[in-house]
Amino acid sequence: MSQISSIVPSGKYGVWADVSPLINSSLHETIKDMYAIVTIKDSFYYVSSSDSYVVKFMVNSPKDFLMTRGYIKLSAYGALSMKFFDNKLYVCCDGGWQGNSTTCLQIIDLAVDFLTVVPIVINKTAYMPDYAFFQDILIVDSNHVYILLGGSFGGTKKGTIVYYTNIDNVANPTFWIKVIEYDRASVSYLWKIYHEAGKLYVVGSDRMIIFDSLPTSLTNPNRTIDFSSTLRSVAQII
Repeated sequence: MSQISSIVPSGKYGVWADVSPLINSSLHETIKDMYAIVTIKDSFYYVSSSDSYVVKFMVNSPKDFLMTRGYIKLSAYGALSMKFFDNKLYVCCDGGWQGNSTTCLQIIDLAVDFLTVVPIVINKTAYMPDYAFFQDILIVDSNHVYILLGGSFGGTKKGTIVYYTNIDNVANPTFWIKVIEYDRASVSYLWKIYHEAGKLYVVGSDRMIIFDSLPTSLTNPNRTIDFSSTLRSVAQII
């Protein structure tokens, strides 16, 4: 069996960026599958490039046993977030520190053998801003999917942008609809999008915006909260 240590070169760090929920396995009713993003870094700080992997684990719940079952290397640097929906994994890659042309959204079909599956890659389109890199994806249900892009470009442009689509059109950005875009003066270290009790929460830089219902077109938020300093982490909204 492959081990995580085999994908982390000597002198580098393997950072767990996100994990999937436990998924029923075909092996046995007591066994679950779990997937994790592991990003390779030179240090715990930002680096110019970071190879990223999706690692598959087998979890034996009664015995609390975890075993690595294999991994795939993503074609883009800097995988940050991952969501599971309808037997697929959706992975956002920002392209590495300050982003680059590899920034993308990747879709992994778990119906295909994990060791041979080739992820579908969704790249930025010409109408997306230069500063925008894939940061997070939220799948509320098959009719409400939100893709969050954000970043800084040339040290001057810093912003956050959210697109709405449905699950059938995630792989076709032509059908994505912008619901919010805003710029901030502060450098951002964090972009996240959450859903709770029918509300949508978008976090970028030193600002959080809140929609009281799920937007499907360009919409003004119901509330805006500005913080005194740039956010570097945020707890799950509950």
